[in-house]
Order: sequence, then C-alpha cells, then structure tokens
Amino acid sequence: MGNAMSLLQVEDIQGIILHGYGALDNACFLMLAIEDEARAAQAKSWLKGLALRSSAKKPEETDTCINIAFTAQVLRGSDFQPSNSACWPASSAMA
Repeated sequence: MGNAMSLLQVEDIQGIILHGYGALDNACFLMLAIEDEARAAQAKSWLKGLALRSSAKKPEETDTCINIAFTAQVLRGSDFQPSNSACWPASSAMA
C-alpha cells in the first residue's frame, strides 16, 4: 500500500452500502418496466416528488428509505446526463 490512501467520497455512496438497513427491519424489492410515454411521464413526476436525504445519515427506525436503480438502456433513452462519463463502461456508454 502506498503512502497516499484515497478517502471514501461518502456523498457518492448509497446509504444502504454505508449503513446496511440499520434500524429498518423490512424491505421490498420491485422490478418495473415502463413501456410507454404516458407511464414514463408519470414515473418522472413521481421521481421528482421524492424527498432526497443524505447518505451520510444512518436511518432511524421511523424512516422510510428508497433506493432506485436504472439500466443503462433506460438512461440512454432519457435526458439524463452523467456528471462523470468515466463511470460508464464503454460497452454500455451513454452515447
């Protein structure tokens, strides 16, 4: 190991990775497919309405947490612009 050790950038790590489920004792996992423009508009509206929270804060028993993931294919078809294109493997690049 070298002299310099990189520090974790906590703001870029999902809370579930940092803290596990902590005091939260239930989980529900859904896989959804949005196949038409009307549903896509509804999904975007729902996503915009979600309250964001810092991953640095460990969830309390009364908290509700939502983790959302999208496939590269879905993101390619959206107006999403990655802040760091180096995060995307060439095989699934956002081009």
